[in-house]
Amino acid sequence: MRRLASAIGNLLNQSKHRNAKTRCKVRRRLQLEALEDRFAPSANASGVISGLAFADTNSNGIFNSGEATLPGISLTLTGKTSQGTPVSTTTTTDAAGAYNFANVLPGTYGISSSGGSTVLGSPSVSGLSVAGGQTVTRNLAFQGFAPGVISMRLFLASSTSADLPFAPAGSGTGLANFRPNNAPTVVTTASTAVTMGKNTGPTVIDLAAHFTDPDITNSTVRFDTSDGPINVQLFDTQAPQTVANFLNYVKSGAYNNSIFHRLVSSSTLSVLQGGGFTFDSTSPSLMPITANPPVQNEFGKSNTKGTIAMAKLGGDPNSATNQFFFNLADNSSNLNSQNGGFTVFAQIVGSSDQSILDALASTPIKNETSPFDSIPLKNYTGTNFPTDAKAANFLMINDIAVVNQDEFLTYKVISNSNPSLVSATLDPNDNAILDLHATNQTGNATIVVRATDRYNVTVDTPFTVSVVNQPPTATVALNTSTPLATDNVTATATDSDPNGDLVTLTYQWQVNGTTVPTPPSTGNLTDTLNLSGIAKAGDAITVNVTPNDGSLDGTAASATATVAAPTAGTVSFTPSSPTSTDTLTANLSSSNAHSFTYVWSVNGNVVQTDTIAGTTDVLNQALHTADQVTIQVTPSDGVNTGTPGTASVTVA
Repeated sequence: MRRLASAIGNLLNQSKHRNAKTRCKVRRRLQLEALEDRFAPSANASGVISGLAFADTNSNGIFNSGEATLPGISLTLTGKTSQGTPVSTTTTTDAAGAYNFANVLPGTYGISSSGGSTVLGSPSVSGLSVAGGQTVTRNLAFQGFAPGVISMRLFLASSTSADLPFAPAGSGTGLANFRPNNAPTVVTTASTAVTMGKNTGPTVIDLAAHFTDPDITNSTVRFDTSDGPINVQLFDTQAPQTVANFLNYVKSGAYNNSIFHRLVSSSTLSVLQGGGFTFDSTSPSLMPITANPPVQNEFGKSNTKGTIAMAKLGGDPNSATNQFFFNLADNSSNLNSQNGGFTVFAQIVGSSDQSILDALASTPIKNETSPFDSIPLKNYTGTNFPTDAKAANFLMINDIAVVNQDEFLTYKVISNSNPSLVSATLDPNDNAILDLHATNQTGNATIVVRATDRYNVTVDTPFTVSVVNQPPTATVALNTSTPLATDNVTATATDSDPNGDLVTLTYQWQVNGTTVPTPPSTGNLTDTLNLSGIAKAGDAITVNVTPNDGSLDGTAASATATVAAPTAGTVSFTPSSPTSTDTLTANLSSSNAHSFTYVWSVNGNVVQTDTIAGTTDVLNQALHTADQVTIQVTPSDGVNTGTPGTASVTVA
């Protein structure tokens, strides 16, 4: 018996050396050989659990050189991913006794084997923790062959390991997940340098533009409408920020019980628009859907029939938020080139979906004043919209459900090197939006954000935030563009500071480019310059207003006026055809002088001279038929006189 045990042991060891002594082995606890875990540097974030099944003839629980490996052994991998997804898969060791479980997602697992009828033992192990991209190696030690399969054939001199009673070999490979999981990555073309002013916020960063994942594929959602379901494929890879924005509204339930509020069908545009309002049947009322921060325009795909695009404000390509529209026809000639192009982010899936969309588009349109001046309504005859409307009158979106989303990312702020300078938080309504708020300081901060895929594999990237003191601004205007040489010219300014600092203003006055005495800096929004003695007709008067926030000057604002000569303007008489019984009055229009000298002449003789500030003067003399009356008006600014104006009339 001792020789039988020794012979089997030597055969399993495949050693030519025979032990001088053998003894019966004591049945022991099954062991699983512990090898060093190793991380394989790779973009593939799926792990691997591999190893050998072997006959542990020396009972040390470790695979030693010369020990027989066991093909045809059935092994089962069980456990849960870090997201709680259960895993159970089986493989059979290959001809070399090896096994390899691939696509193992981060989580905790165990391996077990029932051994079978040909070997002794049922080894198992639990608590195998696998991180993203990690390879874990575990060898399973079996006690040997079952006594019932041992025969004298094993002891012939010609026997080899091929004569051992192995079960048929398998592939050795098992898949723990239907696909490998790649690690999320950082979009290297997206800038992570942010500059913002102190006391400002929020500065919004769309993280969907900074992170991606090779496993992201086009997701599918289903619109549950009042006319039936519409299946829609999203373009996750072509318009990642827009899809992330749309799915955020979907997952938050923002579109539940919403309506299609706009239907347009013309030769140039045919759309069905929604996402803007929900219907509250208890009120009843239409409530606007709260909009998250706008998303960057990602126009690329054409606005053809059956596609879905984001609505936005006119003249602002990057203003899309919550509203979207179905293209009911090919609108590419209109929408592809307008306002930066309308971002197409999805399309309907099949003909049945098109049929539902066509049914919705056939609804009558009503004008219930903006923004419901083109709203589709069914059987609505009310007079007090929307108070007397019912849900059955609207094209309803009961909800939008995510049917398939193979991969997605969530975000977390990991660290902030200078929280007293800038706060960094994720928008409570949109996890992909990073909000930055600056305090009343200047300096730099590094914000580290982590993106995590659905299987808990992560990647980090830093954002460098510079908080600066932004310069103040000012505007200025003069009270007149054509002052006289003796006028007071008044400058009226406005000032602002993006950081909320107190602004002072410096007024610099110039005549023909030469600076004249300038008052000290002031908080006053007006300043006046008297031109007497320093300017003459034709001179250019300029004021430059420089704002300062206490440490930084802003760009100076300027305004210019040109000194005018005094003018009398146009001289006329009232009445224009006087008789001998009339009182004659001279009138001035379009005059700018401060005073006027009126010289009246009758038949060539000066009869009256008046110097007054008024623009009318009365002749205090009786008139006679055929008298020739002339008036000459000389304007004055108080120092200088201008060209006289004249007029004549004959008394009837």
